[in-house]
Amino acid sequence: MSSQACGQLIHLRRTQYQTLCVYQHGSIRQLRVDEAAIQSAIDLNAPVHLQLPYTRAMMAMLLFQPPPTRVLILGLGGGDMVRYLQHHLTSVKLRSVEIDPEVIAVARDYFSLPENRCEYIEDEAFHFIQRDHHSYDSVLVDIYAGNNPPAMYRRWEFYLHCQRLLTPQGVLALNLITEDARLFRDIIYKVREIFGRLSLCLKVPGHKNVIVFAFKKKPARTNRAGLLSYALELSDQYDLDFSAQVEALFTTNPLNAGELVL
Repeated sequence: MSSQACGQLIHLRRTQYQTLCVYQHGSIRQLRVDEAAIQSAIDLNAPVHLQLPYTRAMMAMLLFQPPPTRVLILGLGGGDMVRYLQHHLTSVKLRSVEIDPEVIAVARDYFSLPENRCEYIEDEAFHFIQRDHHSYDSVLVDIYAGNNPPAMYRRWEFYLHCQRLLTPQGVLALNLITEDARLFRDIIYKVREIFGRLSLCLKVPGHKNVIVFAFKKKPARTNRAGLLSYALELSDQYDLDFSAQVEALFTTNPLNAGELVL
């Protein structure tokens, strides 16, 4: 993509892990990784609004649990989900794990990264969850590794630790990008085995992202009418079109008598 299409380049940094580019066009600022993938985006006039479709899709976790009070985010980017959750969940405590210190610095300098009720940890995600003994209502995994998922996505132990860290009503949300059908099936198989087949996929329309949700116990709402009714409540509360996420869930997953099959 040309610099004209991206906007004006206002920051460039090559780190030991990746190349970070910050572009700005009008009030929109983007973080691009390795000159290609859009990792984060912010409208400086509306910083808590989620600009990217996949981040909005990850918030569908809120359809299946009470408002979370402790959230672990693996991968930071520009902190889009941190800003959103910190703004809309006034009691939430957020912890974000990011391996690249330059990403944390860029998020602070260019993407209005909040500090209140948020903790940022420089560590490799898999190493961190192996040692962590806190409990979380939500674990959000959004780690960029080029055209293939991170190696830890392929490990049974990763999902075992994620499940261990979740509270009884907890939800795992995993951003998965791969065009390898066999690898996709292998990852979904691991998730379903560890979580007792309590999982759903949400294909982000028009994008390669599939958001995988996994649950400690079966959600209370799995039928279209119940979820759409609740989506209307959440849309007003969280300034997000949850009805679109419900429709995407019913398009992506198997159904039985109008209910999502888990």
